[in-house]
Amino acid sequence: MSIRSDRRPAVTSTLVWRLGALTMCVVPIVVACTRALIRGWGPLGDNGILVVRAHDVFTRHNPLLGSWTSASVVTGQPVNNPGPLYFDLVALPVKVLGHSVGLATGVALVNIGAAVIAVIAAERIAGRTTMLAMAASVATLEWSMGSELLFDIWQPHALLLPALAFFASAWGVACGRIWFLPLALGLASLLVQTHLSYVYLVPFTLLGALAIATLWRNDRDPSGSPGWRRPLVWSGVVAGLIWSQPIVQQLTGTEGGNLTGLIEASSQDSERVGARLGARLMAEVLAAPPFIARPSFNDTIPILPGRLVRDTVPLLGIRTALASLAVLVAVLAGVVIWRRRQRCAEHAALGALALVLLAGCALSLTLMPVGIGGLVSHQLRWLWPVGAVVLVVVLSSVADALKPFMSRRVGDAVVLTAGLIVAAVTLPTYVSPHGPTTGRDSLVTARKLDDQIDVLEDRGTVLIDVSTLLFAEPYSGYLFSELARRDIPFVFEDESMIRQFGEGRRNRGDATSRIWLRQGAAAIEGEAGRPDVQRIALARALDTAETGELKGLEQALRADASENGLRLNDEGQRAAEEGRLPASALDPDPGRHPFESIGDLNLAVREGWLDLTPDQATRYQRLVALRTRQAFGTVAIFAAPIDVRPSE
Repeated sequence: MSIRSDRRPAVTSTLVWRLGALTMCVVPIVVACTRALIRGWGPLGDNGILVVRAHDVFTRHNPLLGSWTSASVVTGQPVNNPGPLYFDLVALPVKVLGHSVGLATGVALVNIGAAVIAVIAAERIAGRTTMLAMAASVATLEWSMGSELLFDIWQPHALLLPALAFFASAWGVACGRIWFLPLALGLASLLVQTHLSYVYLVPFTLLGALAIATLWRNDRDPSGSPGWRRPLVWSGVVAGLIWSQPIVQQLTGTEGGNLTGLIEASSQDSERVGARLGARLMAEVLAAPPFIARPSFNDTIPILPGRLVRDTVPLLGIRTALASLAVLVAVLAGVVIWRRRQRCAEHAALGALALVLLAGCALSLTLMPVGIGGLVSHQLRWLWPVGAVVLVVVLSSVADALKPFMSRRVGDAVVLTAGLIVAAVTLPTYVSPHGPTTGRDSLVTARKLDDQIDVLEDRGTVLIDVSTLLFAEPYSGYLFSELARRDIPFVFEDESMIRQFGEGRRNRGDATSRIWLRQGAAAIEGEAGRPDVQRIALARALDTAETGELKGLEQALRADASENGLRLNDEGQRAAEEGRLPASALDPDPGRHPFESIGDLNLAVREGWLDLTPDQATRYQRLVALRTRQAFGTVAIFAAPIDVRPSE
């Protein structure tokens, strides 16, 4: 009885600490997902495409690959992300709960699972203090992402917490806990199959973890080290099951295997980020303030155009970057040496793994090709979970270093409290300016269109013509999702969309009608006078009064441009000389006045480059606002016989 009495407080205390750690990781995800669904969240843009592929699991359109990747544009060879594992994970919630509720819930569950894996792994490997440090790092990563990315399936965001879970499991492998290997392989496969940006970092990290385990095997108690045979067998089983679908496609693909295509594409001569620029990018996120905090997530990495002018991009200079990275490496190396002297093998392995991750980041950035649109932040999102690992090293080391000056309980309480504060700050709604979530204001318009497409349910298979779509518009993805939800069969002629949705959605002559979307003025006037074209759905952004106001402002603009001309001020002249002002603004197409296009005028008004009177400035700002709403918020769906195409 006395033994049970002594153990019960210890068990209760352990559960309380664990509950606190999990609370700071899980509650922000649950709150964000629940709130969004109550407000009527739906899948827009790429999210609509991805939910269709999750819907397709275990149907005749069952995906064997991941989504089409923009690397196809760079290489000129159509390729997909390697595998459909993420689709498989969220398929059940999508099928049971529907496209909106199911998708958000499925992604939230994956993120919760990843957070729990990272926290519990840290506890099992190194105890309570490191568990709390890991939980605080998870909470920091969630705060950096913002609430609306915690249930977002867009791959660069959906993989951030699974990446941290993978790093935690790789740490277990590095410590010789070989039963972490099947878990690490499963998470590694999820990352690599879902987004190509992980293709160098993940294998390098896993090999580094195995190397650490091998080199430091004598530091561990042999009696506590399990045999390798059974974990290796289970690892083989996990890898075989997870990679079976990509292998089947490789062997049976009608247009060649995707895995072969990826290897061939990677060997093509294309512009790479390179070691010099890679070091500057690494330093911005990992070695200089604000590190992995939310401002860093949003603004640190600028959109860098193709053919990078490497010495003029707005990043740390190369000397500052290298010095910052050298300090970071020295700190991590010092932690490793200190921990080994203390005979803290697990913490030494964590520091060593952080160094491996830095080397993996450098390798990835050196080899990473620059996309056709340049280098964008979503290609580098794995830097933030790497930064979270560095944060775990720092927090756990500081907590242990302060133990001579405060009790363990007090130190752990400080870490727990800090983590809970970060989690509380994450709770309010925050929309990151990156990815499909930026178009969430378009959901009202998308739902207006959805209410009008019942007429398609009796038309059989429809061919979706994507030639009229604007870049990154949010409406087509929602349309795809709704067609799949209503079981309206649809096919494509466009090869990139066939790669997205599978060969089963290639038009083979079974489509009886063609549909397409138009935005802006084209939604109202684009197909006028064509009796064989029917507008089956229309959502207007402007009411009657606003439409009249817009026409009046357009007339005033043309009058200003034709009578007096629109002149640049001194800042505008400098912008024109430096190439920041598009040539189309000053030398438009025949029949148009300078700054008549919405993009040119919007840029010039926003930046204050025009020489305007106060009255003109007010009118033009209003004109830009109405034009923008009209251009992006007025949308129509047209339908026609299969042999009728959209007007030019």
